[in-house]
Amino acid sequence: MLIRAPGAAFVAGVSSSWMMNGSTFVEMPVTPKRGGQIFGFDSCGIVRPRHHHDELEFNLGTQGVARFAVGSRSIYVYPGTLLWFLPGQDHLLEAASPDFQMWIAAFKPWFVEAQQRAAGPGALPTVADQVREVDSDACHELSDMCRTAFAGPYEAERDELLLRLLSLALSAGRTSQSQRASVHVAIQKSLRHLILDPSLGREELARRAGLGPEALSRKFSHELGISLPEYRNRLRLGRFLRALDEGQTNLLGAALDAGFGSYSQCHRILREQTGDSPSAFASLEVRRAAMRRSIPLGERIRLI
Repeated sequence: MLIRAPGAAFVAGVSSSWMMNGSTFVEMPVTPKRGGQIFGFDSCGIVRPRHHHDELEFNLGTQGVARFAVGSRSIYVYPGTLLWFLPGQDHLLEAASPDFQMWIAAFKPWFVEAQQRAAGPGALPTVADQVREVDSDACHELSDMCRTAFAGPYEAERDELLLRLLSLALSAGRTSQSQRASVHVAIQKSLRHLILDPSLGREELARRAGLGPEALSRKFSHELGISLPEYRNRLRLGRFLRALDEGQTNLLGAALDAGFGSYSQCHRILREQTGDSPSAFASLEVRRAAMRRSIPLGERIRLI
């Protein structure tokens, strides 16, 4: 039996959020200084509207079936389906069977970067292979690790367990051919590079992806349904807000660490998206007010 976090706290407890072109940014309530968090979920839970965040997330179906809207795609999760959400990728749980259950794992950017340095480049999922199928043995192993992490080992052991879980999940399963997206390899490369370093400019990103800058911009928008600058801004703003929630008081440092080229760039983009300045967002009350303005109340899952 899957252990469910009371009240589906992983979405109900977000600390900051706002609308960005039809997708609500949310901050997953991962404890500061912790690399990630595990949540349980079933069809009694509360879901939010279409949203995105700066964490790398996976959903592991263990029972029943659910349908997710991911970008412009509809993706089904069955027992043994491992569905990845890339940082900044909007998604929505649209409907589920009454018996649906899954594990959810969210990993902070710095934790993913550390895992990638240890594992080597290229291990991150892409839009093309974010839906995977795992066999029963791997599903049970992943579920057991999620259950152990959810139960709460000592802090000294938690990140080590989360690191093993992330590494196992990244190597588990095979791409679901029936739900595979056809995405140009250059776009897959650019996503990997952006997720690890949102400060990369278009020219450098294009060079690494093997396309010209104009061609990269066109293909990115066409295949992902979101422009390259908008996606980069999602990643940078997510990291900036996460730094504020974790106690960072140096706004320039937080902006640069998030991938902005300058404080003025951070100021301009944040004001465009939220109507507030970085210095205003340094106030927890302002961030909470932004959440109340922008995110509607959660709704029960529509059953299928």
